Amino acid sequence: MILSVLVVMYLVGFFAFLVSEKLRIPAALFLLAAGILLSRTRLPESFFAAVAILAMIIVLFDSISKLREFDSFSRSTMGFLVLVLLFCGILISALLHIVFGIDDIYLAVLASVILCGTDPLVVGGAISRWSKAREFLKVESLLITPLIILIPSIILEIRQRAIGAEFIAAGTITFLVQILLGIGVGVIISIILMKDMKKDCSPHLSLLVIISAAAFTYVAAEMLGGNGILAVTGLGVIFGSRYLKGKKKLSNFAAMFAYALSILVFFSLGMNSYFSTDAMFLLKVFLLYLIYVLLRLLALHIAFRRRYTIKQALFISLNSPKGLSVGVICLALAVFIGNAMLSAVLLAFILYSIIVAGIVTVFHKVFE
Repeated sequence: MILSVLVVMYLVGFFAFLVSEKLRIPAALFLLAAGILLSRTRLPESFFAAVAILAMIIVLFDSISKLREFDSFSRSTMGFLVLVLLFCGILISALLHIVFGIDDIYLAVLASVILCGTDPLVVGGAISRWSKAREFLKVESLLITPLIILIPSIILEIRQRAIGAEFIAAGTITFLVQILLGIGVGVIISIILMKDMKKDCSPHLSLLVIISAAAFTYVAAEMLGGNGILAVTGLGVIFGSRYLKGKKKLSNFAAMFAYALSILVFFSLGMNSYFSTDAMFLLKVFLLYLIYVLLRLLALHIAFRRRYTIKQALFISLNSPKGLSVGVICLALAVFIGNAMLSAVLLAFILYSIIVAGIVTVFHKVFE
């Protein structure tokens, strides 16, 4: 059964990317729709858990290792992201609680952070010809990706301890030890890895070594009682700060691997999330999305002042499709948390963001 579903996933994924390139329709839409249609197909939960964890490890490592590429422009973009996270953490989480009845405040805040993620590669197309917008959206997506994985992992740790017992001195010490242990494991494994990779090694083999090392780092940290996400972060930071032969080729191979991974993630997300066809619910989520766009527009105005015209700012604010990084976290929540309402909101929000970004990108000349 699993093998049959995997074959279907990649066949649909292959045709989805072909149609996407010809019609300029995001492939993620086809993958999510196919996953929703096959949602009644029962697969072991361990399969989806493995996909979610492996994808999260690879996405986090890849984004962390690329942070060295940026310049002073990144600092302004980071200011923008801090404002977006702050605005969404307050307003979006409050709306999730009040309008959608998500009583768990930790999950409401966590969801508001996740929804800040972007991935302009989801829509591609005309945006590649508009350098000013492309520059901002590229930097934004790579800076926000590690944040929307790290922050939710910390929120979930706090939530688990707050539910199990009062979050007092003993729990705080254990939490700090877990963080330090996770970072320590990542640093130690990265030092060993860098020594081995200084030798002349083909990009194909190097990619295999890195993926294996990232997965091993996560598992080792978790088994030792540390935080696996922070361990992978430490590994990615050191890898990104070191010079390695063939590193550019290695990044190209990693990008190809990300396409294969995105098929698994979006398909699995569609199969595990509840898609509501209730018109009132979909309207509420759309209004939530519009509020999110307005918050992006406000943050952009505060962070950059006169750098962008009104049309450009509107284009950037609307062009915030949720890609692989958001899909990974939403899949993990669907598998491990299983909150039906939260999954339905996140899935509808993702669909709106991809559809709107695709439309805006096709009619990009209106914003020039």
